[in-house]
Amino acid sequence: MIRKLSAAALTGALLLVAPTTAMASTVTAARTPDAAPGARRDVGTVKARAHAAIARRLETLARLAARVRDNQYVSAAHRSALGDLLAAQTRGLTALDAKIQADTDLETLKADVKSIVTDYRVYLLTVPKVHLVIGADTELAAAAKLDEVAARLQAKIDAARAAGKDVSAAQGHLDAMKAKVAEVRSAASGVADAVLPLVPQDYPANKPTLEAGQASLKTGRAAVQSARELARQVVADLRAL
Repeated sequence: MIRKLSAAALTGALLLVAPTTAMASTVTAARTPDAAPGARRDVGTVKARAHAAIARRLETLARLAARVRDNQYVSAAHRSALGDLLAAQTRGLTALDAKIQADTDLETLKADVKSIVTDYRVYLLTVPKVHLVIGADTELAAAAKLDEVAARLQAKIDAARAAGKDVSAAQGHLDAMKAKVAEVRSAASGVADAVLPLVPQDYPANKPTLEAGQASLKTGRAAVQSARELARQVVADLRAL
């Protein structure tokens, strides 16, 4: 009976792991399309470099859009919000590229090139926002699955107790598991709402919000892992009765 529980109840829930939101390794520094200070280039070179910079960002946005679309744990509301954000940035950068290529005034060209970074912050803001929202929703999905596992384990413990078994060890581990699941939910629940409203124009003042979200998800991931291990321990406790 307990062996069946291990195979059925723990499948999925104990394998559900929040994706690593490694902002530090994923978020590359935003590179201004301009070359080193003092370098002299003609307008055609500036435009070519700007086009390449925008193309890189459009590729990144396309990859993010696919990840949002294909991730099964992202909530409908967050999928819609992220989809709108990525589509808006794609349209904006595409239009900006066309404007840059048509610019004839040097000062206007320089301002437009600068706005590739300042008006979009694709690498410094958009990438971590998407990763944090996906990470938070995945951790919340893991918490929901672990709740289901905990309920099934509690039923098994209650049945063993009714049969006169000493279930103190199993109950203790299950209570600890439930506390860890609550910790996951507490860590992840506010992340998306905190980062979704962040806008490029407020960067870097809003950077601490991104860092706080990353720290919360690190706590949540650790709690998910602990809850999984405790669930396995409860199963082992019940098998030993």
